[in-house]
Amino acid sequence: MKKGAAGLLAAALALCMSACSAGGDNPTDSSDGTTGILTGEISSGSAETEQGETDMTTDMTRPPDQEIPITEIGSIGVGVTCGDASMVTDELIGLLKKNNVTAYRLVFRYPFSDAEGKKIDPSFLKARAAAMKLDAAGITVIGQTFWPGGIGYDPATGKQEWLLHTGIPPQYADYESDLTYGKMTEATRYIAKSLGKYIEYWLVSNEPDIKTYTGPMTDEQIVRFVEACAKGIKEGNPNAKCGINLLGQVNKGRSLMLTKHLYRDGGLLDWIGLDGYFGSLQAGGPETWDAYITEFAEAAGTPVIITEWSYPSSETDPLGTFPHQWEGHRRGEQAQADYIKACMEVFSKHEEVLGTLWYQLTDSPPDAPCWECGKTECRLYSDWGLFRSDLSEKPAMAAMAEAAARFDGRR
Repeated sequence: MKKGAAGLLAAALALCMSACSAGGDNPTDSSDGTTGILTGEISSGSAETEQGETDMTTDMTRPPDQEIPITEIGSIGVGVTCGDASMVTDELIGLLKKNNVTAYRLVFRYPFSDAEGKKIDPSFLKARAAAMKLDAAGITVIGQTFWPGGIGYDPATGKQEWLLHTGIPPQYADYESDLTYGKMTEATRYIAKSLGKYIEYWLVSNEPDIKTYTGPMTDEQIVRFVEACAKGIKEGNPNAKCGINLLGQVNKGRSLMLTKHLYRDGGLLDWIGLDGYFGSLQAGGPETWDAYITEFAEAAGTPVIITEWSYPSSETDPLGTFPHQWEGHRRGEQAQADYIKACMEVFSKHEEVLGTLWYQLTDSPPDAPCWECGKTECRLYSDWGLFRSDLSEKPAMAAMAEAAARFDGRR
């Protein structure tokens, strides 16, 4: 392995577009959050933290002949994903620690609320406060940067549209413009420097191998976007460890092509993230992970983090969202728990796997509309949680706690 390493998707999108009229993370917009971690204004290109440090948005580019240092990578353990920073409370942290959850994937939208980069967006302040709280509790934060956008339901038109739902200003959504990539680097540099004390692991963009999150972009533009964002992260925090997440079993040839380009020698990525929903949105089951991990770890030449894996507990599927079944199992809360046990056995066999991030923390409220199709009866984002929407524990949480203890013990 190259870099200090030890020895939902095209199909779902097509199905959802026909069945529910539309796959991937829902970056809950927390823009109603409180301020106070940083000032809401940046004067002369900087913002002050509570500790009095200055986070510069001015140019911090390294000399071209100066290498960006890469540090050794260690295990992150077993974690969860949640895009809503407001979920991070003392109560939740207590539940996570009780259940052996050691990592938490947290989304950071584009950090500025204006095109000039002078005002900090409230959602960034809220996510930063959540990261600080998790870090203080001893939970490893995997920060996720903004991505280009998403094909989702637009209430204004009543249709699926290409949405800039991670906060990128429209002026910087022209992916033929050099200015766009410079602004992406500037924004991620700011994010990484502001969070340097609290976040070491960074997931750059989101599933760049599927159209849901890249829309009109060409492959060359996708590679350039990822590299511009990773460059900013490394400049803001030279100790940062960056990776991308791929839904690598949907269009494997394309995913491997992107892996080849992004994980070449001298690249900026230190680990590769793999996503999969086998037995529900994709064919297969827990056993499918085995060859998948091996193939992409070898292609990237880096360690692996299982960045998204899950199985829904919903017993009904009114819109036919799930085209596949886990053989021998009927969907429900107990099947979800059994799925966790079976997958964790596979993950534990692979020394190259540094950790896992279950999607996701909680079920959605019963009346929450799907962000892709806008329908409340769509199950695409509804019932994947370890907790129910009221934070009561599902059998999946107990299964994860037991598996996490075994996973950590093998290290």
